[in-house]
Amino acid sequence: MGQEELRNLREPDGESLHLDRRRLRFEIAAKRLELRLRERELQVSIWRNPLLLGILAAFLGFVGNIMVTYVQHLNQTVTAQKEFESKLILEAIKTANPSAAT
Repeated sequence: MGQEELRNLREPDGESLHLDRRRLRFEIAAKRLELRLRERELQVSIWRNPLLLGILAAFLGFVGNIMVTYVQHLNQTVTAQKEFESKLILEAIKTANPSAAT
């Protein structure tokens, strides 16, 4: 290789510098776009987190179960009270003496 060829390898001409700058601007724009997309991914709604949704579903199931148990207990209490009243009325009907029924 001659001296001139070596100089051409070391010192790029104006057109190659222009292309390099253009390529670098394009890469910078692509990196900025990629950065914005990643920021958007991080700002995704918290409601899309599967772990949080699972915990929320379990909590709602637990609260629902407590409510069902409470209502069932109330119904059993009312039923037991009605049953007691019914037995008391039947005893009053069976006995001829009203004072003995109480």
